Amino acid sequence: METLAYSLLAAVLALYGPPLLVRSVQLRRLRANVRGHLVLTYDDGPDDEFTAELGRELAALGAPATFYVMGERARGREACLDDLVRSGHEVCAHGDTHQNDWKKPWTGPREIRSAWTHLAPWLAPGSSYRPPYGKLATPGLLTLLRRGSMPTWWTQVSGDTFATLPEIDEVVGDFRAAGGGVVLLHCHHRRPERRAFVLDVSLALIDAARTSGMTVCTYRALADERQR
Repeated sequence: METLAYSLLAAVLALYGPPLLVRSVQLRRLRANVRGHLVLTYDDGPDDEFTAELGRELAALGAPATFYVMGERARGREACLDDLVRSGHEVCAHGDTHQNDWKKPWTGPREIRSAWTHLAPWLAPGSSYRPPYGKLATPGLLTLLRRGSMPTWWTQVSGDTFATLPEIDEVVGDFRAAGGGVVLLHCHHRRPERRAFVLDVSLALIDAARTSGMTVCTYRALADERQR
């Protein structure tokens, strides 16, 4: 029985340990590297209206953002993704069906490959990947590494999916206190108040960043800057 317990523990560590270690290291570096920058990131799109509206609003302000989109939601919304890229935004993969990789770790590679297939026209070489729910298992991590990609995370949540929406001043205050941030937002909301919150908090963060002399950029631009 003891041997079985050790074997199960070893299997769990092998399955989830490496991605957790990678995430820990990446987040430590990200929190240091993002100081002086605002990186707006939007998950779970594209939808039929709001993703495109948000992209246009940001582009009009000269504020490029990174959209982590799902392969299955991209089908039939190709024009929206074309417009995002044309407007200077970055499009990256967020899985194909928004599967939790911790619950189905052995199907993670297929989920990633399918997302890349459906999103290929809009993904730059070495494009980053944001795991749905922030969960990634070792098979998925190895699949990303073989593609020359890496998982990417965030340093601050906007709260746009919370049961009760936070005050915008609170979100902006947290951003200022951290001296910058990669902010997690979503562009798939159907409820008007959620959409309004996402847009309003995005505009408030852009204003706060520029007032403080910070740079508003995509995730890729931040990474490229730090590699110079």
